Amino acid sequence: MKLINKTLKTKTVLIVAVLIATFSLNGCNSNNSGDLGTYDDPKIALIETQKALSLLSKKVNKGYESVQYITEYEIAKNKIFKLEN
Repeated sequence: MKLINKTLKTKTVLIVAVLIATFSLNGCNSNNSGDLGTYDDPKIALIETQKALSLLSKKVNKGYESVQYITEYEIAKNKIFKLEN
């Protein structure tokens, strides 16, 4: 019983510490300048949008490659254990 109480207290302290750190860091990084990251020149806006979408695409494609490996694993597992229909 003492071990459970000690574990519960430890978890509670960790959660409180994380919450305090999150709120304190969030308060320090608040952006009150009014700059919303908008562009006046449409050409610059297009270029920056393309950069952002390219970065996003690279990350999504990397995740998709991981899914392909999982799919191949599932196919091999099903053949080994004869789970194929």
